[in-house]
Amino acid sequence: MNFFKVFGLTATFALLACSDMSSDSSNFSVTTSSLQPGSQVEKEFLTEPSDFDLKTYLEINPDIKYNQIIQAARQKNQAFMDSMAMTQDSVELEDGTKTSIAAVAKERYSADTAAFIHSDTAFTHKIFLMTGYKEDMWISADSLNREQRAMMVRFNLIQSKEPSIAQDKKFVNEFVYDEKAMELHYVVLGALEGRAYRYCKKGELDKPKSEIPPDTLGQAPRLMDYNAHVFCLNKEDGIVYSIK
Repeated sequence: MNFFKVFGLTATFALLACSDMSSDSSNFSVTTSSLQPGSQVEKEFLTEPSDFDLKTYLEINPDIKYNQIIQAARQKNQAFMDSMAMTQDSVELEDGTKTSIAAVAKERYSADTAAFIHSDTAFTHKIFLMTGYKEDMWISADSLNREQRAMMVRFNLIQSKEPSIAQDKKFVNEFVYDEKAMELHYVVLGALEGRAYRYCKKGELDKPKSEIPPDTLGQAPRLMDYNAHVFCLNKEDGIVYSIK
């Protein structure tokens, strides 16, 4: 199973392109080549903390789960998105006029994304939260700014004919998640990224993650590495801290 593709982890692909990886347990061993010929940097990683709980981890980091929907939509939409660049190819419309395939595709894309955002307020609100925005930021579908709309339409499955919010809702609400990929996320990438794996306990807070400079896995590839620390999310202030 190519679980890296599920998360769209470009940086991880770069890492694994020059790495040897053993995945017969929850411990992973990676060897990365440094920029200096003949030298190697070996990094043993990663083992889940003894109190790791997948449900809590996904609750704190919901994007891990929802990124699977985004990647699936991107793959399904790829042929359509490619057609938006076909400026040299034309198609004849019903009235006999000709226009570029790209122009037709862009018109369909605009109609489809508009339907995705404006057809069902409750669904739009749900996608807004799934994208990572906070509840107190929500006003209405008509109040979304350009960035918010762009982030949200990543969940949109562009229809082959007319826009269909029913199909969009079915795609999102009935999406079958890759459970194995989610189970492996922390040991493959989460610890490197410095993801909080649980909520903080009283008296264990060290430094905010924002104040901790990451290491790198050698000089090439330059992937940030927070694996020297473990992190928790403090419910009181919503900040990720390293654990003492």
